[in-house]
Amino acid sequence: MVKRGIEASRFAATRRLCAGERSVEVGRERIADRVRGRLRLRISAAPRRGMALMDVLVAGMVLSGALVAVLGIAGRALNAQLRGQQIEEAAMVLDSLLNEVLAVGPAEYLKVGEMSGVIEPPFEQFTYRIVIDDITPSEPFRVTARVWWNSGGGEQTAEVQTLMARRLGEEPDPEREPTQPAERP
Repeated sequence: MVKRGIEASRFAATRRLCAGERSVEVGRERIADRVRGRLRLRISAAPRRGMALMDVLVAGMVLSGALVAVLGIAGRALNAQLRGQQIEEAAMVLDSLLNEVLAVGPAEYLKVGEMSGVIEPPFEQFTYRIVIDDITPSEPFRVTARVWWNSGGGEQTAEVQTLMARRLGEEPDPEREPTQPAERP
């Protein structure tokens, strides 16, 4: 009923403006003006009450949703970075293990080297195992190095397999120089 009364007041104000009045007020609010021969109605601020609060609430919800999305992406990025770091460290450990086998020679490493264990600090989270297969005396050794470690998602592993030639002759580290120097243009 109040709304209908406001509508009626506006209608009456419009009729009064058309009749020649310069400005019309309803209560304390001026709702219409005649400026330079044109009729200009003002929209009341009363129906708009509470909309600012709704705007703030909707904006807060949108911002909180965006914040949750950004934090989720940041968390996944940190996990991916940690996983990449662990894989890089595992690759360094594997490279070190294979270099030890290569430096001593696969046949000698079978006699004197440790075939499994825990890596020394700072990589003590890695456990390793080396398997050297001697298939036939005429073929190279098949060397497999495997490391594993515990991660937040369970046990992770990395494995490398390569072929290493036999050391021939009595000399442990033969001189390896070319008989003729290489020509370079």
